Amino acid sequence: RLALSSADLTRARQIRTIRRHHRRSSSSSACCHYFTGTRRGVLLSSSATATNNIIQNHWLHTSIGHYDNSNNYDDDDTRRRRQNRSNESVLSNWLQMKDEIVSLESPLQEVHWAKAEELLKALRFQPELSNLVRDGFQILDRLSDEYERRWRDGDGMKPQDIPTLYAVLLPWRDGMLSSAESPRDDTLDVESVLKKVERYMKAGLFADDHIRTYNILLHVMSKQNIKGFSNATKALELAEEQIYQPMLRRSKHNPNDIQHHPNCETIYHLVGLLGRTSFMQAPDRVDAYLSTLQGWYQQTRASNHRPTAQLYCAVMEAHSRCNRKTHLVPRRIQQLFQQMKAVLGEGKNDDEGDSELVASYNRTCHALAECQDPNACDIARSILDEMCHEYFVNDKHNFKPTQQTFGSILIAYGRAKRSKEAEALFDRMEQLAEESGDDSFRPGTICYNDLIWAYAAVGNAQQAETTLLRMLATIEEGHQGDLAFTVRAWSGVMAAWASSGDVDSVRHVERLMGQLKEMEKSDALEGELNATTYNRLLAAYCKQGTVEAAKSAENLFRWMETHKDLRFKPNSDSCLSVIVAWSGTGRPDKSDEFLRDVVEKGNVALLDKSHFGVAIEAWATSGDTYAAEKAQSLFDLMLENGLTPDVVGFSSVMWAWARSQNSDPAQHVERLFWQMHAKWKSGDDLLRPNEVTVHALLYGLLQSKDPSTVERAEELFRKIHGFGVRRDSKMYNTLMSAWANRQHPERVEFWFHEMKDEFNAGETAVRPGLDSYITRLHAWSLAGSPEMASQVIKEMVAQYEDGNLEKKPSTFQFNAVLRACLRSRRENSAEMAESGLRQMIHFHETGQFNCPPDLHSFNSVLVAYANSRLPQAGAKAMSLLQELKEMSIAPNFHTYTEVMTAIIRSGDPRGKQWLRQLLGELHKNDDRFWSGRETEKNFRRLFRSLELNGFGQIHALAKEIKILEHTALTAGKRLPLSSHSSRTVR
Repeated sequence: RLALSSADLTRARQIRTIRRHHRRSSSSSACCHYFTGTRRGVLLSSSATATNNIIQNHWLHTSIGHYDNSNNYDDDDTRRRRQNRSNESVLSNWLQMKDEIVSLESPLQEVHWAKAEELLKALRFQPELSNLVRDGFQILDRLSDEYERRWRDGDGMKPQDIPTLYAVLLPWRDGMLSSAESPRDDTLDVESVLKKVERYMKAGLFADDHIRTYNILLHVMSKQNIKGFSNATKALELAEEQIYQPMLRRSKHNPNDIQHHPNCETIYHLVGLLGRTSFMQAPDRVDAYLSTLQGWYQQTRASNHRPTAQLYCAVMEAHSRCNRKTHLVPRRIQQLFQQMKAVLGEGKNDDEGDSELVASYNRTCHALAECQDPNACDIARSILDEMCHEYFVNDKHNFKPTQQTFGSILIAYGRAKRSKEAEALFDRMEQLAEESGDDSFRPGTICYNDLIWAYAAVGNAQQAETTLLRMLATIEEGHQGDLAFTVRAWSGVMAAWASSGDVDSVRHVERLMGQLKEMEKSDALEGELNATTYNRLLAAYCKQGTVEAAKSAENLFRWMETHKDLRFKPNSDSCLSVIVAWSGTGRPDKSDEFLRDVVEKGNVALLDKSHFGVAIEAWATSGDTYAAEKAQSLFDLMLENGLTPDVVGFSSVMWAWARSQNSDPAQHVERLFWQMHAKWKSGDDLLRPNEVTVHALLYGLLQSKDPSTVERAEELFRKIHGFGVRRDSKMYNTLMSAWANRQHPERVEFWFHEMKDEFNAGETAVRPGLDSYITRLHAWSLAGSPEMASQVIKEMVAQYEDGNLEKKPSTFQFNAVLRACLRSRRENSAEMAESGLRQMIHFHETGQFNCPPDLHSFNSVLVAYANSRLPQAGAKAMSLLQELKEMSIAPNFHTYTEVMTAIIRSGDPRGKQWLRQLLGELHKNDDRFWSGRETEKNFRRLFRSLELNGFGQIHALAKEIKILEHTALTAGKRLPLSSHSSRTVR
């Protein structure tokens, strides 16, 4: 005071009066601290200048602020109208002064700098100005231009304080976080703000490249809703390449440079961002970031490098969301939990360490609840038991489990489909409340809901509805004030009925829906009916698997679509339920039609790759002649509408082509595979080929009639590790099957022994199984080598006895040996086949093998005798026919054809009598007997045998057989299409 003149003292009294007024003002209390501080760049050697600046600041504040002089007895509407008028005045004044500063020509005067600074500070502390962040950046842009001009002119200025930047950056952050799921179109994105910040630093507007600035940007990125691989890749590159790496360079990779070097907050936001990307490599990368931070902490022992409980929890959540090796996730989370406890207990007293640690228990349990591995719930339960022990036994009250803790364990049990243990935990909560006298342990709304959904996970609708009734009874009795009727609880019961498989599930869901509507009308319901509630009914329809249910699902969708209330408008799940309903009925054409209708109506936003994937898979497994073309058309439609297929989508359409009936699949599966491979190599990790993709590629190549495709398939199979895919037994079996069908058993044996060697080297995925031995057996059977086929049977027996095969050889495998005898075309092939048949009967009767001969067994021997032309072939055939009848095996027309052929070709004098007997038996059969697809072929075989063998009375027999043929073919045509045997699509 002694240094001031009398005029200065007058101004100081004015300032004191102003401050008293501002303390009483509700609108300006947040800004008072700015009036008492000094601003860099203002010369304080002149007391008069300083005082004038303070008075100027008061004028600026009163111009953009407002005073609340309203009568305290005004009603709410009056105060609200006055507040709105005041807010409008503040906005108008602020924008007017902003426009004045931005439009000023250089050089800016001191008063303009002061105005600009106060305008920016007002953004932070005046809520009504929170939407003017973009305008705040315009002010900073103008100031940056001024700094650049002055540096060019050699008239440099001292940099501004970094809080001036935060006055704009923090409101921008708050706005971005409040609209993270659906950002406004006019909001500056992170990349734009980063470029502005770098420009300000380069211009010298701010000298302090402080780490907090970049942590704010990373914070926003870690909370944003990332959709699609390309967006996730772009966000991660921006965070790592343009923010994190420059931070390291500015600090010269020296963690002791606390001001510039990345800290725990930096790593926390990077881990959070990685956890939201769903990248396959995200778990490894978050572990690497955690390890890096631990190294910095060991080097500096600085508190801002010490890993926090929040960071450990973020790493756990990244593993839970992104780790595809689901069986490893719970164990990794448990390891991180133990590390977290050890780090937080270092150098701290018990209370200080516990307070930070306990806050992370719920988050750890929640991360375990999100795991797909069924063992995760056991680890989560062990954490809960640890909390209970600390609370009840060691009397540590901050370890008290909350409703959220118990709820997470219930969710984990539900996800593991262990509803009994969920029920036991629920009852344990009631027991703890009774024993401790603490009602906060009694299950609340959250736990009731979670138990109901645990029952829904296993389709136990009766228990789910019983729990709901128990909840309603508790509410009515008034024992727990925090219990409430919730839509989620009712939705859980409806979901339980939907997944129960009960034939009356739709009726139950409709009943619950009606009760729910009545409760909503009476205002007794917490939450509101919306599309999600109706989706439960849609889910019940799609579980039925009937055309009627699929029609009901689509009708309900149409009703939701035309509803005036926006709450009931169908969403993505609604569309998916209808598509699944039609696909489950074997009507891919209807799911295709529905999907295209959604697209044509401009509702592509309701669809994603999963909707198209279900419809494509329906075509791929339909067996339709043009299924591949239809699946490809849907795949192209997905691309046209800007949806990026994942590896499942590519694999589904590849399988559709691989099973194609009217087109060579090789070129199509190769085209799709290399298209996907190129996208993967360009950085799209979601398109990394997997085992299903490679299997579809091999199967499609090997179904081709082009002989060169087998060699191409072998070449790709050898390169499979380069695609990041492990070989498995299915791939080996597909390759072996292709060589078997081409009658190259030596190549089958080559790949079998390579598979066996790889398995013996420790690769468990290529264990030779029953299918592998059956493929070998099939190969030698087609090649006509009964000796090698018998050798394979012996190997199968040995492997079964050693515990390496789950089944002994059965009828099917022994029939392969009989067919090998048949195809050997040796003189004694018929006797060999009959000898094999006698062995089968002996093995079955003695209980060595479960291989009772079936019709295929007898038909193989009969064909062998028919082809042998032995004199005794006719008699043998008649004897075998009688034998199979005695074994209660019904012969088919193929059986009679081979017996009659054997008789005709043998020239046995009893042949005429036997033929008339057989023709008489055939005339007695009904229409269904003639429904086989081979009927015409068998008649042709009979006529050809008569023509070539000069059998006596050939014309009379041919006439009788012709009459029988006419009867048979007429009977076959009378049968409906569904009664005819249909080809099974593998």
